[in-house]
Amino acid sequence: MPTLGAEPARGVKATFFRLVPTLLQMAWLDYGDGGVRRQDGGEALRLLETILLEVSSVRLAPAESELLFKSLDQLATLMAAGEHALARDVVATPLLEILHKNRVARSLFRIMEVEVALQRYLKDRLGHATPRIRIPEDLPGLADFGPLRVFDEEGPDGSHRSYLQVQLPDIPILSDVVVHLSPGDGSGERRLRLDGLGSVPFDLPPGVYEIGLLYEPDPSRGG
Repeated sequence: MPTLGAEPARGVKATFFRLVPTLLQMAWLDYGDGGVRRQDGGEALRLLETILLEVSSVRLAPAESELLFKSLDQLATLMAAGEHALARDVVATPLLEILHKNRVARSLFRIMEVEVALQRYLKDRLGHATPRIRIPEDLPGLADFGPLRVFDEEGPDGSHRSYLQVQLPDIPILSDVVVHLSPGDGSGERRLRLDGLGSVPFDLPPGVYEIGLLYEPDPSRGG
């Protein structure tokens, strides 16, 4: 919760407290015993966790919030009755699909905004009419904090390594973004996936590279 902005934090709190009665009932019924009940209870908890994670990564419009809470009420009712399969197939799965589409659509829009800001930044800072960088000539000009920068970091062993960092406001999961670099000599494109801080090791050979951003959900998260 402390890592979230005000709006997603409010959404997670509202969702969680809406589910508190169901969570308490699950604890009261003791889903910790063996057999099918334990499996059903574990699956139900994982389902609720997934919903909370999705809610934390999107900005819900008023109509979307209404749909979310209506679905949560249906979900809680079915789970309280022990109908976990119905809760999953009839309510939770469609709800998660809506939340996922919401996240993807908003992320794509934000990336388009960032690409426009990048093009303006590279033009103002380096004089390029198109979003491109020259290595190593342009690296000193990208050392300062900005929408795009290259910086040097010293490791515990005293070694140094260069990193590329892209500022991506309102992108919930930065590792879903890939920096696409296309060399001017046609020698083969480079695809660098950002980490959770919007950075990636940067050790490209000298040359001119067209730069762009792609939205590709991190496969390591499993969807």
